[in-house]
Amino acid sequence: MEIGFRPEGELLNTKENRDLLSSRSGPERAMKNGTIIEGVATVCDGEMRLSVDLGCMRGIIFPEEAVWCRPGESRKDIAVVSRVGKPVAVKVLSFTERNGETVAILSRRAAQKECLDSYLTHLRAGDIILGRVTHMEPFGAFLDIGCGVSSLLSVDCISVSRISHPRDRLSVGMLLPVAVKNVDRESGRISVTLRELLGTWEENAARFAVGETVCGVVRQDRRSRELSAVWRITAYSSNLPRILRDSQRYAAKNRHKPCGRSSDTRWRSTSRASTRNA
Repeated sequence: MEIGFRPEGELLNTKENRDLLSSRSGPERAMKNGTIIEGVATVCDGEMRLSVDLGCMRGIIFPEEAVWCRPGESRKDIAVVSRVGKPVAVKVLSFTERNGETVAILSRRAAQKECLDSYLTHLRAGDIILGRVTHMEPFGAFLDIGCGVSSLLSVDCISVSRISHPRDRLSVGMLLPVAVKNVDRESGRISVTLRELLGTWEENAARFAVGETVCGVVRQDRRSRELSAVWRITAYSSNLPRILRDSQRYAAKNRHKPCGRSSDTRWRSTSRASTRNA
């Protein structure tokens, strides 16, 4: 991965970035060489202009330079406001004097466009890249895959087992490797998957053997009045679910006896069938 084409925040504390921001001549060199740098957005004013702390000086991102938009899309204010307090990858366009202060005019859009043209659109299916979870919806998680360029990791591509929401496996800010599924060079859309990097169900099941005692995490409780039962959907690992039945009706037949807290359950496997995907 090119050093300037990482998810936002990964460049901020690198030696290269710190050296460029250690003195006022650094941003000038960055502008001359077209180098992408990172600072932290500190304020978004009423005109949607972002102020950026570069350490050696202040920078400003005007709203039209805050985010790259795909053809047919328009800039959303939330895409600008949500950057406050977070790192931003930018290119230096120019410098100006304001009340005796030298201010760098920055463009996040230009950094994202270069990331797309020089890196992301050259990816192929199967390439493994880094992504950072920026936010989640029931249908999937949005990842920053370079300089703030967004990619959707759909919910069915997150886990080997079925999950109801990305938060069952992911959290905002998490950095994780993903595999490229498809690259649409015309629209700039890149789809990614995590599922294929986790191994098959059989490979995950092979990690367990009859007689082992292992830990699991209760993912969901389903209470059924008709059966007077509690069905605890429990994961052996992040990809291997198992339904534990805890009721009077099934007590005589149940060989898996949970112990400890419901959020950290242990049981003994009595047969290979215990790893059957429920």
